[in-house]
Amino acid sequence: ATGRILNAGTGVDVSVNDLAARIERDPARITHVEHIHPQSEIPVLRCDAREAERLLGWRPVVSLDEGLRHVRAWMEERSAAGVPVR
Repeated sequence: ATGRILNAGTGVDVSVNDLAARIERDPARITHVEHIHPQSEIPVLRCDAREAERLLGWRPVVSLDEGLRHVRAWMEERSAAGVPVR
């Protein structure tokens, strides 16, 4: 796989708005930011991991929601221990 670009993802569509809602549970804290190039907005995020599976035998085993729960728990543990989360 040296020199190859491989995607790691579930292959399930996730809109930018849906991803924001999954990360921030309070909709009042999600703000749409206007930008100069609306045509560059990514309407759907979807990783195709077939090449990673073919070359490395890698397959996703954690869903996006489960992964976000893991990250949230990790951040909370670090914050409780006084370790900056960046």
